[in-house]
Amino acid sequence: IRRFDQIKLEVHAHFVKQTYRSRSQINTASGPHILTIPISGRKNHMPEFEARIDYHSPWIINHLRTITSAYKNSPYYEHYFPELEQVLNHRHQFLLDLNLELLTLCLKWLGWEKEIKTTDYYQSEPEEFDFRDLLKAKDNYLTRTIYKPVPYQQVFGQAFAGNLSLIDLICCCGPQASLILQQSDICEIDN
Repeated sequence: IRRFDQIKLEVHAHFVKQTYRSRSQINTASGPHILTIPISGRKNHMPEFEARIDYHSPWIINHLRTITSAYKNSPYYEHYFPELEQVLNHRHQFLLDLNLELLTLCLKWLGWEKEIKTTDYYQSEPEEFDFRDLLKAKDNYLTRTIYKPVPYQQVFGQAFAGNLSLIDLICCCGPQASLILQQSDICEIDN
């Protein structure tokens, strides 16, 4: 999305479980760990904008503790964590609202000014570039043709762990995160 001035999110498509819409991966002392946001009232063919967050389990506390445990010794944790904590503690009713706030925060951290819009109806064929199915959580990230992660110093392990959330990059590299993403970009699409 670095190359585009406007981001349009398809919110009328059917909500699909086990996607990056409700999960993220960070690096812990035990290796990569998936953080999942539980969704309540799942039903077949539910549009994404109707996906409600389930607060019956203490997932926010668990996520914040896991993130703290993983990144408290990283160079930029103390600078970025309070904003992330504030967003997660807001207790959004809908997953879309949480994701929009997290996306806005990530763009702020990267220094990327983008206009974010959502669709008014399902668009089977978008007017411009369609990245909806480009990143699938179950596919090996090494087979993707849009980027090749540039390794950076991480908190744990000697080998670089790729395919992690921006949380890892921002806590480890801070203001250099945008440059690292730019260097990782191998997509041939220009805006």
